[in-house]
Amino acid sequence: MLRTPPTVIVARDQAGGAFAPGGVADIMGRMIGQALQTKLGQTVIVENKPGGDGLIGMGEVVRAVPDGYTLLIGGFGGQDHPAVDEGRLSFDVRRDIVKIALSAEFANVLVVNRDLPINSAKELVDYAKARPAR
Repeated sequence: MLRTPPTVIVARDQAGGAFAPGGVADIMGRMIGQALQTKLGQTVIVENKPGGDGLIGMGEVVRAVPDGYTLLIGGFGGQDHPAVDEGRLSFDVRRDIVKIALSAEFANVLVVNRDLPINSAKELVDYAKARPAR
């Protein structure tokens, strides 16, 4: 038995927004937490840490004791984009966080109202260009 329960921090989704409970990252975090719980025979805590475009959750992981008990679930963007925040963060994502596994892949889709005469991304761009004031 581990001395403290491992914690899975859910911080950011693939599309860039912070995840609320019930979102894709939360579900993945809970699935991973359940698998770890089964393997370890011990409770695994899953916490949602939304906000700051994932930086709040990342900061929690960076500040955690470096013993492998705290994991981060998030999209690649959240772990790569803080370069634009360089100098304003108390940590360096490229230095302080290590990617250890790809947990899931899923597609994002672009949709429009079915009443619009649009059937492709090109048609959407053309439609928007023809109506710049809208």
